Amino acid sequence: MSYIIKEDDSSDNSKYRYPVVASEILMSSLVGLHDSLYKNNSIISLLYTFFDQDELPIHRTVLVCKVLCFFAENYSALTVNHIVNNPDTSIKLLIKHIYNSNIINILKILVVLEETEDGVDIVNFLNEYNLIYIFLETFAKSEPENYWQISKGFIDLMQVLDWSSVLMLECCSNQFVDSLLKMATENASTMKYLLPIYQHILYVLYTDLLEIEETVPYIVSKMETILPVLNSTLKDPPDDISIIGKKPIFGETRIKIIELLTLFLAVSYTEEVGKLLLSDVPNTLMDLFFEYNQNSVVHSMFSTFMITIINSPDEERTVEFLQHTKLVECLIKFERKNRKSPNMIQILPHIYKIGENLSNSLEYELIGPYVAEQKHWNSFNNLLYEVIVDFEALDEDSAFSLSSWSETERPCDKVN
Repeated sequence: MSYIIKEDDSSDNSKYRYPVVASEILMSSLVGLHDSLYKNNSIISLLYTFFDQDELPIHRTVLVCKVLCFFAENYSALTVNHIVNNPDTSIKLLIKHIYNSNIINILKILVVLEETEDGVDIVNFLNEYNLIYIFLETFAKSEPENYWQISKGFIDLMQVLDWSSVLMLECCSNQFVDSLLKMATENASTMKYLLPIYQHILYVLYTDLLEIEETVPYIVSKMETILPVLNSTLKDPPDDISIIGKKPIFGETRIKIIELLTLFLAVSYTEEVGKLLLSDVPNTLMDLFFEYNQNSVVHSMFSTFMITIINSPDEERTVEFLQHTKLVECLIKFERKNRKSPNMIQILPHIYKIGENLSNSLEYELIGPYVAEQKHWNSFNNLLYEVIVDFEALDEDSAFSLSSWSETERPCDKVN
């Protein structure tokens, strides 16, 4: 263990070879060796005391964490008993470095361990130890360069948790969501790291925990309280966005906001979704869609957002949304103005894709009459049948395929 945990630069063997060989010995199938280690707490605690430092050396951290993961997977009862009986010299030191992916790997193993034969449940212990709140506290105290790793680690941890475990239920509790959203909306620079956690909680609620009626409505209703902040952030670029020329890049924060809003539309609470649709947020999204007319990621996310609303089973709410945003009118006006502009070749396919979904809704009782009566709709609708677009290529990772358009003549040029 000394070879693994103590830094020794006296020779290349001491620095590199011996630690690797020592870790291989500890991860070998020597049952007696591991039983002896756990009987003597002072020896096994050496591995955990390695984490009692501010900065972890990369090479040795990987080795120590590999050994601990091996112990947790192959000697779970011994691991659990040691942690529960010595929390201050084990789990407390691990959590100190939760921004490190190697530590997250250990926690991911611990939170799925079954109850031991003598009734010790590590998941309940970690919940009583306030593990998820320690994540937030650590995030608040960390340097910005660690934000992403802590956020990703927390989501990775939630993904391995059983939806009925006490840790997952605590993640979906009113208290935790309040603390999370307060921290997320206080500073635009932290929003892009914390909103994905709220998004994952909504996903878990929607897929697994809908029967917990006292929890779901409250957490869903929290969206209404943060809509003004989200709208303000969409309008004003966060501080971490660099400037290229005179126009700021779209930025990851605003992408995370749109991802969250799109998922939120899938939550079947008409009243809460209606508050989003009739807020200022959709109009702000539409302004950004037209402003960033050469940003394929923005186009793809916006079209997904709008198509989700158009295809909603709640026709009355959809018509209210179309009236509120004047979406049909804005799309037609923009398309008529820019259909021959070579600079708009990226945005036009998405306009046609949204238009196609509007066209498919003409047979609906409420949406159809509203769409059909919009100015220039007939000519726009006819255009949809003329323009050939490979919609399957419309995603954020691929280029747009308009191979049927030539430089001299395009199908849309034939439309009066």
